[in-house]
Amino acid sequence: MPWYGIFCSQPKVSTDWSEIKQLFNAKSSIYIRSLIIRNIGIDLGDNVWEESPSVFLIQLEISNSNLSKVQGHHFSKMTFVRTLNLSHNEILYINNGAFINLKNLETLDLNYNHIMMLNSRMFDLGVSKLHVLSIRGNKIHNIETCILTGFR
Repeated sequence: MPWYGIFCSQPKVSTDWSEIKQLFNAKSSIYIRSLIIRNIGIDLGDNVWEESPSVFLIQLEISNSNLSKVQGHHFSKMTFVRTLNLSHNEILYINNGAFINLKNLETLDLNYNHIMMLNSRMFDLGVSKLHVLSIRGNKIHNIETCILTGFR
């Protein structure tokens, strides 16, 4: 199968949010094995990858980028992501269904944020392959007992 659109076989590292937006405004499928976004003030409310018909990413890192919340639509097109690193941000809140459609997610790194609570609904509709959930350095005071139900 030929790969159309944007393809990067080596990790794409960026510190320029406008460059990332331009990459995903291509209106064609995006094929990037690894995208690393560091030290950028980022607002996922921009839905930057929502414009692309398909986003084929295996590893996504958004770290040290002042991200404060994660909502369901932010990663809804990223069904191929295996590793999602959102460490070292300002995340306070993770919306129910935030990781919806991440059916191939194996590793989720939420280390060193300001998360106070984890609930099972943030994993609604997917993430059955998750085996690493890393939450070090947060302010968690409540974890629902059923949060790991169904994980391998």
